[in-house]
Amino acid sequence: MPSTQKTLSASEAADAYQAQQAQVSRAVALAAIGVWRDIDGKNLDASWAQLVARMVAVVAAAQLRAVEAGATFLARILAAAGEKPSGGQLVPSAFGGLTGDGRPMGSLLYTPVALSKQRIGQGQRIADVLQAEEAHVALLVRTQVQDAGRMGVQSGMAAEPKYRGYVRQVHLPACARCIILAGRFYRYSDGFLRHPCCDCTMEPVLVGQDFVHGQDPDELFARAREQDPAKVRKSLTEGDLKALDHGANLNQVVNAHRGMTTAAGPGRTVQVTTEGTTKRGFAGQRLIREAGAKSGGRYKSARTPRLTPAQVFEEASLNSWSRDEVVRQLKRFGYVI
Repeated sequence: MPSTQKTLSASEAADAYQAQQAQVSRAVALAAIGVWRDIDGKNLDASWAQLVARMVAVVAAAQLRAVEAGATFLARILAAAGEKPSGGQLVPSAFGGLTGDGRPMGSLLYTPVALSKQRIGQGQRIADVLQAEEAHVALLVRTQVQDAGRMGVQSGMAAEPKYRGYVRQVHLPACARCIILAGRFYRYSDGFLRHPCCDCTMEPVLVGQDFVHGQDPDELFARAREQDPAKVRKSLTEGDLKALDHGANLNQVVNAHRGMTTAAGPGRTVQVTTEGTTKRGFAGQRLIREAGAKSGGRYKSARTPRLTPAQVFEEASLNSWSRDEVVRQLKRFGYVI
């Protein structure tokens, strides 16, 4: 009897996969917290030794479901294009019980126990510590399950020669670091940039398919600011947001956080970043050109510290800069193009 199952489009398959992964992620977090609540705060190591096998089993089962969902997702992508599998097949069970970097899962899951021992030793109430660590447990297990799902999909793409790469799909609410990567194309072998509990997914692209840029980061960020401003403020400062309102480039503002540090200013320290200050960086090119014009020298990296967007607005407040001067400084430091 012929199958009556509907063939999903690639975008429908991607949406269904993301929804399923989110469901598995939420379920494993609740299950893991349930195990954690059986720990004895007065005898952490001994009670954990009795619980660790249960916890690992919970996570491994969720990893298995996540990878199986990924295999189904890949099959749907092929079906949407009228193609049939021609390469190797995933072994979902091989992805369970190990962390993303190959360690035994039990060693990672001991982290909340170690932190609990430390905090209790510092005099904090046992009940408060154990309750606070529930969030940590949820973060750890969700991250491992999401990573297993992504690694399953990426491994499946590598095994199937009909895939040439993937497009990063970002799902709101999301942090600014993920939003600037939205819609980018990567080769099937390129690593997937993520942070703990990142729920971004990948939409595979077949050989011969024209890559059409997917999500627009600027449009996605505008939606994020409107829908979940609290989430946005977790990854960007008020100064960053002001810079964006003055026309700053989203990529430049977000990436500035990677090399953030402090430098000595006139009578105080200022917040600067080393990101993008070499001759290959957009800001570096501007600052090197500026320094060369003043001194006649040629440098490989900027000698002028690159202020962060927040520091630009701090300086604007302290020095009563006009709007034109604020924009000039944002351009000078490579945040406005």
